[in-house]
This record gives sequence, C-alpha cells and structure tokens, in this order.
Amino acid sequence: MRRSVFSPDIAFAPTRHGQVAYACLGEGEQTMVAMWGLMSNLEIGLDEPRVGEMLLALARRHRVVMIDRRGTGLSERLGVAPDAASATEDVMAVLDHLGLQRAWLFGCSAGGTMSMDVALRRPDRVAGLLLYGTSPCGHWTAETPW
Repeated sequence: MRRSVFSPDIAFAPTRHGQVAYACLGEGEQTMVAMWGLMSNLEIGLDEPRVGEMLLALARRHRVVMIDRRGTGLSERLGVAPDAASATEDVMAVLDHLGLQRAWLFGCSAGGTMSMDVALRRPDRVAGLLLYGTSPCGHWTAETPW
C-alpha cells in the first residue's frame, strides 16, 4: 500500500539520449532542483514520510523539481553512463522543458557532488547550491584524501 505524503504528476524532458523523468511541487518564485544520491525513484522515494515532509516544507516557498537522472527511477534506461556530464545535461533538459533560466540545486550525497559539477559547468543557469551529506569528490584524490 502506498503511504507517501503526496503523489506528484510525473513529466518527461527530452535529452539527446532519451527521456528524463521529473516532478514539480510548489509554486514559489524561485526553483530548487533536488538531486539525490546515485539512485532515485520519484514514486518509491516518496514513501519515506520524512523525505516527503521535507519536500513539502521546501515547496511552501519554492518550486521544487525532483529528477530521476538517466538510467534511474522512472527515466529511460539509456545505456549511457550516469556521470557528471550527463547529470548536467539532464538538469539543463528539465530546466529547458520547464522554460526556466536559473534554479537553485539541492544536492544530497552523490547528488551534491553532481550539483557542484553542474554549477561549475553551467554557472549561468545555477542560482546557488544547498548541499547535504556530500563531499567535493566521490572518490579518493590527493586533494580529497578523506
């Protein structure tokens, strides 16, 4: 039995490799794109009441856009690696599909690392970053040995 706090309408944005699923909540002046960890599913992820309550709280002041990046959740299985460049393409496709020029990025876990990369690749389209439980790099490097 489905127990999520809400059940948003799912839409699909075209990319050059296929369709990316997304859903919107709220109607605030500013848009916040939520990018989760390595895996996401717009329907199943909302079964966790705390996640739903957090998104509803954000949606009181913002339009919140949740994305299932390529190859995850409801997005097409594209046979293309879900790397940082593809995350940027997916976010840009959704923003373009919604007719938005700029958005805040809310990144959690690996979604935070990807959000930072989107901001570096397309600073003209990113209003700012809100990061939770993330790191600047998803693997060991000399600069990030932790």
